[in-house]
Amino acid sequence: WFGTAQSVHAYRWWHVGATITPAKGYDNDTSAAYRDVDDSVLLGTGGGNLLRHFRDGNFEPVNPLAPGANQGDDILAIARDGQRRLWVSILRHPIAQLDHGKWIVKGGFHQIPDTWTKRMVNDAQGRLWICFPHAVFVIDGEHLTRFSSDKGMHIANVSDIIPDGVALVGGGNGLAAFDGRRFHRISALDPAALTNITGMVRLNDGTVWLNGQKGAVRIKAGEIERAMANPDYKIAMRLFDA
Repeated sequence: WFGTAQSVHAYRWWHVGATITPAKGYDNDTSAAYRDVDDSVLLGTGGGNLLRHFRDGNFEPVNPLAPGANQGDDILAIARDGQRRLWVSILRHPIAQLDHGKWIVKGGFHQIPDTWTKRMVNDAQGRLWICFPHAVFVIDGEHLTRFSSDKGMHIANVSDIIPDGVALVGGGNGLAAFDGRRFHRISALDPAALTNITGMVRLNDGTVWLNGQKGAVRIKAGEIERAMANPDYKIAMRLFDA
């Protein structure tokens, strides 16, 4: 499934099978999507801040409306924490948590910045990782942990997180790996290839793929761990560019 924005077609939520076909009844720009715990899909719309639940071929509104809804700003990120509480991030508004039918700004955590985020990811342990320009926050139940420069988190404009296994954080000025206590910056033979990271994925065999300033980068399994053990080590990688 994928969503589109500003499409000339009447519908903007599509299924990819033998052919690409639209799901009728949804004509909003799609700015965020999240696979929910029941295998349905939560959709965030652009320009209207509305949440839609796509279940069994039907689109259902999520009520009550999130703080900042209907003010013309895009929903940027959707996730659930380990208690299955829904979190959303809306452009130009603080993130918010839906708990027992009530929205709570920043989930009640005053330490969280009064701004939005582009990325929220839950891990296999039920923790919710939230990235901000110069810090990463981890919510574990009612406990919040902040990682910034004092914990080695020197990545600016964090744009993506791989939370499971050796957690990775990528952003404007590089890549960092988390050892469970602090972050370690990862160096490469071609430093520019690990800048302006916009997306990352780890395969089952441990290979890491990321999209950076110079193109797509493939990092073999074990390279990240070697760099964490030796700060002077520069990882080997393969760059796929234009």
